[in-house]
Amino acid sequence: ELLKAANILKLKKYNFHISLAGDGSCKKQIRNYIRENNLESHISLIGWIDDSKKIEILAESNIFLLPSWNEGFPNSLIEAMSAGLACIVTKVGMIPDFVKNEENCLLISHKKVEEIVISLEKLFENSQLRQKIAKNGHLHANLNFTADNGLELLSKEINNLIN
Repeated sequence: ELLKAANILKLKKYNFHISLAGDGSCKKQIRNYIRENNLESHISLIGWIDDSKKIEILAESNIFLLPSWNEGFPNSLIEAMSAGLACIVTKVGMIPDFVKNEENCLLISHKKVEEIVISLEKLFENSQLRQKIAKNGHLHANLNFTADNGLELLSKEINNLIN
């Protein structure tokens, strides 16, 4: 879906660049799709990355897109929100329980290329919305997903079990 969305955005003459991190069995197919659709100037396959490279990429980026088909609640979303990126994620797993559409992220349906395109266009064309989502996502991550917050919740649960 991401590759198809990138191709549509390229044909619409948007200026963008995607850093695609990770590795897997589809790497050859992805490379072929990028080459066949002349997306080399729009997509970089950077493979598996370590923490320092991840921090570097997050610092260079302004939008995070995770078009998963299945998730619990992804650490990568917390990391992207913490880094101050405007996030687009699919409404799968626990994600809709923890984030609010157009407040601290954009929520899209899985397997919907057109929703990826529309969401990216919104953030490309509306810098105020992009900044609002990035700022609110950053605040949300820092209020809800810190180690101190986790310890406090764990402590409350332990006390509830004891009582």
